[in-house]
Amino acid sequence: MRHVRHSDGSCLVPCFTSTVPFLRFADEEILKLPKTPVYAEGTPEFRYNRAFWFSTTTLAKGYFDLRSRSGDKAECGEANVQNLVYTRTQIPVPRIRRVIDFGERGAFVIVMDGIKGRQLSEIWDTLSFWKKLWVALTLRRYILQLRGLTKAPSNHTPPGPISPNRPMNCNSPQIFGELNPRIFPTVTDLADLFNRRYRQFLDRLQIPQNHPERYKQFDISEPLVIVHGDFTPRNMILGDDGWLWLIDWGYSGYYPSVV
Repeated sequence: MRHVRHSDGSCLVPCFTSTVPFLRFADEEILKLPKTPVYAEGTPEFRYNRAFWFSTTTLAKGYFDLRSRSGDKAECGEANVQNLVYTRTQIPVPRIRRVIDFGERGAFVIVMDGIKGRQLSEIWDTLSFWKKLWVALTLRRYILQLRGLTKAPSNHTPPGPISPNRPMNCNSPQIFGELNPRIFPTVTDLADLFNRRYRQFLDRLQIPQNHPERYKQFDISEPLVIVHGDFTPRNMILGDDGWLWLIDWGYSGYYPSVV
């Protein structure tokens, strides 16, 4: 492992230096290599996160772009956000080595450095009070850095995964719950959804139409910020190197900071 200083010279972050020869192979050759599942078959993790080890230091995971209509150029939104976080923050995230585009149905394989350590969800109960406090303060610092990656809201600003070409499907279950993935051409369209859902909630509570709550609107005046979208202990690794890593950026993108 080595430490990399960001281009602005502001910090040092850890990064595994890959010496795996197959990273010089063509995409087709890499896809034919033997793979070992990160999670055991039959487990929920295997079902929802198809990640495979190529070696002891390199893994791959799938990403699918739910395109708005056939003919759109597929985009790997997860890789776009992860690369942005890697280059613009001090947050330890796996370095992406290759993004393989299948060219059909919006499917990608992201080849990245593997992180040696244990998921926070597995070891939380074994941590001391002071270690838990360190984790909480570290995550707070990470969130502040993500909120520093802003995008000015306007009628031409689509929320969701990063794409230089078009709006992409927003599908974070932590933000949208059981709603089907959908595209919001502008942040105003996203606010309309939240306002509509909030009014439906007030209707179920039988709140009077003249109640002050009825006049509240979702605030879109602030810049959009990068949101992980699945910020849970299973996506945090306490590395053998002592760093707290954030993984699995599949639901990430630009959203209002309040979400």
